[in-house]
Amino acid sequence: MFTFKNPRDPQNLAITKILKQWTIELLQLSENSVVMVTESQCLDENCPDMETVIAIFEEKQETRSFRIRRPLIFVRKFHLEEVFNNEKIDWADASDIFLF
Repeated sequence: MFTFKNPRDPQNLAITKILKQWTIELLQLSENSVVMVTESQCLDENCPDMETVIAIFEEKQETRSFRIRRPLIFVRKFHLEEVFNNEKIDWADASDIFLF
């Protein structure tokens, strides 16, 4: 498994911060919302080695999560827009949302 790392930001803190900001902006989340961005190994068939998972925790609402089948550093704002604009999501099954 190969992990992409920026030598100036080996923990990918900068891109994680940007992805959180974009998520808050695109979904118009409240100040009390918590956005968690993680990169994990993807074990599904036909999936790249790494995927990005964005979880959103809001008061009195179900946790929403999105899987984007690409390494963290390759996720762009238009990927988030495409995933978040899918408003026909049953949030109980939100873990099944993928973007290739």
